Amino acid sequence: MFRYLSKTIVQTCRANLTADIRLLRCPALKSFCTITEPSDSEFCLLTYLKKSCGFSQQSALSVSKAIQNRKLKSPDSVIKFLKETGFSPSQITNIITKRPRFLFSRVEYSFAPKIKVLEEMGLSKPEILELIATDPLILAINLDKRIKPLVDFVRSVSSLNESVISTIKRYYPLFRSNLKKNVVPNVDLMRKYEIPDHRILEFLTTNPRALMVNTDRFEKNLKIVVGMGFRPSTHIFLEAVRGMLTLSKSTWKAKLEVYKSCGWSEQEIDMAFRRHPSTLMISEEKIRAGLDFLEKVLGLDRSSICANPIILLLSLEKRIIPRYKVLLALRSRGLVKKKVEVLRNFIMPKTRFYQKYVASYREEFPEILDVYQASANVWNNKLIES
Repeated sequence: MFRYLSKTIVQTCRANLTADIRLLRCPALKSFCTITEPSDSEFCLLTYLKKSCGFSQQSALSVSKAIQNRKLKSPDSVIKFLKETGFSPSQITNIITKRPRFLFSRVEYSFAPKIKVLEEMGLSKPEILELIATDPLILAINLDKRIKPLVDFVRSVSSLNESVISTIKRYYPLFRSNLKKNVVPNVDLMRKYEIPDHRILEFLTTNPRALMVNTDRFEKNLKIVVGMGFRPSTHIFLEAVRGMLTLSKSTWKAKLEVYKSCGWSEQEIDMAFRRHPSTLMISEEKIRAGLDFLEKVLGLDRSSICANPIILLLSLEKRIIPRYKVLLALRSRGLVKKKVEVLRNFIMPKTRFYQKYVASYREEFPEILDVYQASANVWNNKLIES
């Protein structure tokens, strides 16, 4: 009997001990460990990030959860490297939060060579820090296959470091793109069509996604735009190419139908597009609202709008309506002609409009400033009718 009880007690203790050990090994508990002096095999990342790196509870918890199933010793080398490189505490928090697995990196192989190459390529230290802090993915991308070819490629178009930075910051997927497959051949095509390098750089900086499309499609659209009479050396040529590349056939057709439903002919649409290709890149809602206001409220004829299609790109709520209110108010006091040229006044720069129609009349009409600054989110029908 005594032997049976002893055996039972020993088995129970062993079972409880095994359960306790399994519980202690639970990854979720490791992330929230409260052991004051953890061993190397059970390093408490949550505590380390908070106490040694200044992470907030939320940031430290986010990183800990992301890598809770991987063994990790003290990441001093990674954190120390980032600090010595010049990253601020907030930048380090941002980098590690976005890329927790960086804590497993060997800085001498993963980080240092990439930063050194970027420096050798002429990028300043602040630019490199800003670039990496914006998207830490750069430190994870292959140096020889992605980073070097991309920077060299941008340099081949322009030697201006600012352009390199702005391009890389604007569209990071360029790092992951196969430059030799589409981007470089598309640039060669642009040169074939005698597009100047400064225009190519402009296109690369503002529309890098467009350069990543299939080369056959890219050339097809170049031919279409050239055939429409656009000069390759102009900015408007690039706008037309961008429009052709970014809009699908169905979207393009839908935009044309919106104009037609508002009474526009194909010739009028074509005229507006040739003057400002972006008229087909604004939303259908914006097209309808703009035409409705310009034609029905302002009484503008289509020929005037076609000749100045940029008016359709301007904000109705933030620019056109507030300025129209000012002109109406001045006209009601007899301070401006009844048939003032509204189109020109909507297109002119903000400072010029303010000086001409607000500042110039503040002594005669003090309330004009209030009219100008009033919110135009809700259109006052009574003001229109007056």
